[in-house]
Amino acid sequence: MSRRFLQIHLSTLIVLSLVSGALLWANMRGHEPDGFKGFYMAFGVPAGYGWPMMAREETVFDIFEMRRQVKAGVFEPYQLGWHWPALACNVAVALGTLIATALLLEWRIRRRKGGPAP
Repeated sequence: MSRRFLQIHLSTLIVLSLVSGALLWANMRGHEPDGFKGFYMAFGVPAGYGWPMMAREETVFDIFEMRRQVKAGVFEPYQLGWHWPALACNVAVALGTLIATALLLEWRIRRRKGGPAP
């Protein structure tokens, strides 16, 4: 019975899910932007999201100060926003990593079994 071209092994899917989880974690964890190292604003801390490039910057506010500002009616969140070229780069790196991982694992499995290479 021959395998279809796009059919992949269960072990490859498991590794791909772990790799995609690691990529999501790296992209969603917050860290200080480069220009703000050690800098804290009056009511919040700047945070950046994305890997390998920072795709989003925003300010993370102190919840207690935020409540006081909302009750006083003067709260305006300060958000630096999206960096679209960096987001495109992050998506390209993630897709490249997943495709390279899948091809490498399938190549090793099929080489070991003596089947056709992908």
